[in-house]
Amino acid sequence: MKKAGINALAHYLRSGQNEGRQPKPKVRTIDPLVRADAQGPVAELLTMGTDYSATNQKIAVHFHAYHLDLVDEAVEYLANIQQKYTLLVSAKAEDVDAVRKKLLNGLPHASINVQSVTNRGRDVAPWVVYFRDEILQHDLFCHIHTKSTEHTEGHKNWRKHLLHETLASPTTVSRILTLLDDPEIGLVMPPYFNGVSSQPKWGANRDILFSLLDSMNYQGQRQYCENYPAGSFFWAKTTALKPLFELNLKLQDFEPECGQNDGTLAHAIERVIGFLPSLVGLDMVCTAVEKPFN
Repeated sequence: MKKAGINALAHYLRSGQNEGRQPKPKVRTIDPLVRADAQGPVAELLTMGTDYSATNQKIAVHFHAYHLDLVDEAVEYLANIQQKYTLLVSAKAEDVDAVRKKLLNGLPHASINVQSVTNRGRDVAPWVVYFRDEILQHDLFCHIHTKSTEHTEGHKNWRKHLLHETLASPTTVSRILTLLDDPEIGLVMPPYFNGVSSQPKWGANRDILFSLLDSMNYQGQRQYCENYPAGSFFWAKTTALKPLFELNLKLQDFEPECGQNDGTLAHAIERVIGFLPSLVGLDMVCTAVEKPFN
């Protein structure tokens, strides 16, 4: 703001407040010299390595494999979960067999369940609707997808950033699992990609988000958008997701796919994830891998 010759308070009152920007964003607690590009309230640094300590908690991972050509890339990262886990996969009907083959060849630790889904609700509806019951049978949950943003120059590496920050190495995954062993931590989110560093903000989703919060009897603040896993890659305790699951959303609640960039139930749920831990008395932690993906 100073470099642009704009008064920060005036700008917030004129624009930022309506966008749900945080008037005083949460500070990062790791040295910015370590990862200056890591945006957000980064509180934990994740190391790279091959060491892996398994958790005793049951893990479910949802992988929305909508783009078949990007499945192999995701498999390389999923291989960093080096213990038994359940892999719940959503795919187009015509891709189910090909996706299953790719996964079986590269993920010996995974118990794989591939289902065909309707292209509605993007990567969100499959885990919120199709796999809800299976997820609740586990203690921990991870969500990733074949996020394709090549049409936007500033977003073209967003998927690689998110895969790296969520599943960079066996040691990285092991450290995330250790964080989730903490009884006070309910969700682990990656830092914001530099192409979306203006987050967190409502976008066109405030009304839908508020409706979700009302349905969950949320009593907390609504002046600004909480930090959330932009891009929908995250790790969480399943107990932190229960308020959302208990809404029993149906596929029909999600808008038909029309190439929307914002303002849908899926976009609202992406943001409501940042509010969920507080509903069950838990905290969210933003982490960053010691080195960026590139």
